[in-house]
Amino acid sequence: MIGLMKKDFYNVGSSLKIYFLIPLLFAVLGYQDGSTDLLAFGTCFLGIFIVISSFAYDDMAHFNNFALTLPIDRKDLVISKFLISNLFLVIVLIISNLFANGIAMLAPDKFVNFSPVYFLEYTYIASMIVNILASIILIIMFKYGSEKGRIVFLVTFLGLGFIGGLLGKVFGEPDLSGITVFLDQYLSYLILPISLGIEAIAIVISNKIMKKKEL
Repeated sequence: MIGLMKKDFYNVGSSLKIYFLIPLLFAVLGYQDGSTDLLAFGTCFLGIFIVISSFAYDDMAHFNNFALTLPIDRKDLVISKFLISNLFLVIVLIISNLFANGIAMLAPDKFVNFSPVYFLEYTYIASMIVNILASIILIIMFKYGSEKGRIVFLVTFLGLGFIGGLLGKVFGEPDLSGITVFLDQYLSYLILPISLGIEAIAIVISNKIMKKKEL
């Protein structure tokens, strides 16, 4: 299991420098605008892009075919992807908080209302939401592979966005004030078990896909 995670880490290692320049760019933009919003949410999505890249490397090298000639179970291939996804999310969470605190210290006049505790909570919630998206993406990747998986993911989410926008125009914007109040009070407590629960379901589904898949 650890070996599979190391393999993914080494595979994307050459791209990590480029990926981690993105939080630096977000930090520079945030420093100019006096805002850490982009740094908070945008950085968390890096974890998804890195995992998609690791899938692409595996597909190009036909790694899964080779791995199954070794004493490696299909479950190990699945779980290692979810674990490496979690690892990268933790890494980008730490990086975004370091950068946010750094620019807040460099320009305290621009970030008068900045709170390290609030930013940590904000990025924690963002990373849990991204973890839910990553779990869905991993199911799609195991089912269709990296190339087709990207297309299916984009078409699905763009389609859902289009349908949502269309329904909003036809029926009007719904009153979400009650939901908003509820989320403000309880989201930080509920998001972790919800995210981990969806990830657990995604692992079960991915295992079933891999069992039936011909490699």
